[in-house]
Amino acid sequence: MNLDPCVICFKHCCSTSIYCKQVPAICPVCNATILEYLLEPFRLPNPFVNAREYPVTVVLRPSRGDFLNDYTITDDLHIGVVDSKGNIFEYDEPGVIRNDFSSWLNCLAFNIVPESWSDHWDTTIQKISNDKKWSRQNYNQDSLNCFNFVLEFLTQLNYSGALFASKEEFCESFVIPKFQDALKFLTLYRRLKYVDHFCGNYYLYLPA
Repeated sequence: MNLDPCVICFKHCCSTSIYCKQVPAICPVCNATILEYLLEPFRLPNPFVNAREYPVTVVLRPSRGDFLNDYTITDDLHIGVVDSKGNIFEYDEPGVIRNDFSSWLNCLAFNIVPESWSDHWDTTIQKISNDKKWSRQNYNQDSLNCFNFVLEFLTQLNYSGALFASKEEFCESFVIPKFQDALKFLTLYRRLKYVDHFCGNYYLYLPA
């Protein structure tokens, strides 16, 4: 699993953006030796993070596999909560799961509250994770699942900017904007991976 994917962008001879894992000596657009740039090479920020390194966040990952290597747009997503110490709480078929760190190495993290709320955040996630409502016997894929767990947590947190009536409202407010940017990165990363493997190239270029 590549936990630190590298996607570099630059422009050499025109407005065409060139994406690569390593900057070439020869421009793939004009075939000239690269001596200077219209846009200096820069590395695109990787949107996928290790959840335990992002305290006081809500985190999202595919239900199976990871974003970089396995995810397709039709796959189900799984959601959890990270406390101020990097402990991860999630709800699934076995009930409340704590600190399954290896499953959260490649996820999206969403900041919901200001830093001053971290103590209340911790108290609330401890309270809900110990509630018998979230036992394995009560789990239902459609009506009592990981999203219900996180929405209940946010309701009990009672932060004015994070009160949502439904999963759809939460996704529209927090998930979709960041998720769309992440998909753009993922598309570039996979296209580079494809041309690298099948075409013997290590770049791709797209019109501005």
